[in-house]
Amino acid sequence: MSLQRLLLRRMIVAMLKNGSEAPYPTLAEGNVFDSKIDSLNTLDDKAIPIISVYTDKDVGFNYRSDNYELKNVEIIIEFRIASVDPEGVSVPTTDFELEIKLDMLEQQIKNCINNLNNPITEIFQNFVTNIEGWNSNRIATEQSGLKFAARQIQFFATICDDEFPPVEAISHADNVANIRALFAPINIDGHLDKTLDYLANQIKTPVDPSDKLETISITSNGVESSVEPNQPQT
Repeated sequence: MSLQRLLLRRMIVAMLKNGSEAPYPTLAEGNVFDSKIDSLNTLDDKAIPIISVYTDKDVGFNYRSDNYELKNVEIIIEFRIASVDPEGVSVPTTDFELEIKLDMLEQQIKNCINNLNNPITEIFQNFVTNIEGWNSNRIATEQSGLKFAARQIQFFATICDDEFPPVEAISHADNVANIRALFAPINIDGHLDKTLDYLANQIKTPVDPSDKLETISITSNGVESSVEPNQPQT
């Protein structure tokens, strides 16, 4: 599990829906999800915009080079105009009006990533040191070539790699403190406190009490390190 990828996805989701508060920066409003689509606000035949954020490839650098602390993570932002009913989400084939909405959504996503008036974007641009290879692709069937009202934005974000072990379950208070400390250099006046606390709430990693594994073993540089994890918080 990569906590840096988790933080990156949650950061982008929060950025695209303004921390779940109006005014929303895109046509999708609050329907922006980390990977899985759930908790949709509507269940009818009306076509609504939906955004999903995924992390795909994760490319580390040579750990013997000067860049060993960095890695490139592939970000996939999939956006679609979908109909929602009790049976699930369906995406229609595209037409002129749906294409206009897709074009608007894509521009709004770009605006979010570049809008430094948004504190979440400020945090994102501090976390991501570089963005490479912005590509926008149509989603279509391979067999028939049918073009759906959906597109994918793909780019690589350069971020710090995950730290070496130990890896432990930590309390929520420690999690908030760690997130605040990570971005302390850009938050000297405390203007990001509320936003950082919101992000910390988005990256809770619950521990399954049914998990029988008592020791986390990680091999790094040929040396195995075993760490007794803390008990999950109740």
